[in-house]
Amino acid sequence: MLDIHRIHAASKSRYGSPKVHRALRQEGIRVGVKRVARLMREAGLKARVECVYRRMHKRRAELKVLPNYRLEESKPTGPNQQWSSDVTYIRLGRRHVFLAVIVDLWSLESLRKQVDYYIRYFYNRVRLHSSLDYVSPIQYEKAA
Repeated sequence: MLDIHRIHAASKSRYGSPKVHRALRQEGIRVGVKRVARLMREAGLKARVECVYRRMHKRRAELKVLPNYRLEESKPTGPNQQWSSDVTYIRLGRRHVFLAVIVDLWSLESLRKQVDYYIRYFYNRVRLHSSLDYVSPIQYEKAA
C-alpha cells in the first residue's frame, strides 16, 4: 500500500490504477490490476482528470466576425512593442479561479524555450506513456 501511495504521489495524482499497476510491475512488485484499483479506491486515491476542451456554442459565430489586428502587424523587433493577453479559469477544488496572462510578444521566444525545456527534460523523461507500453522514454530507448 505504501508503494501505491508513493507512486501516486510521485505522479502528482495523475496516475490511475492502470498506470500505478504498470509502475509497480516495473519495480518488480507482482500485484493484480483489480487489487491495485480496489486498494486505491479504499484509500481514496483518484487520478486527477482535467477537462481541457470546452465547446463553444453561440459565441463561435460572433468571434469569427471580429478581426485579428495582430496578424496585420509585423513581428516586434524589440521589447515593449506588442503585447498579447488571455484569460481562462482553473478548477481549484469545487471553486473556479481566473488566470489572466499578459505576454510581451518579443519575450515569447524565451517563454517557448522554458516550456520546451520542461517538456524535453522533465515531463517526457519521467512520465509513463501509454503509446510506449507504459514505460518512460528513457526506459523505452534502453530496451530498444
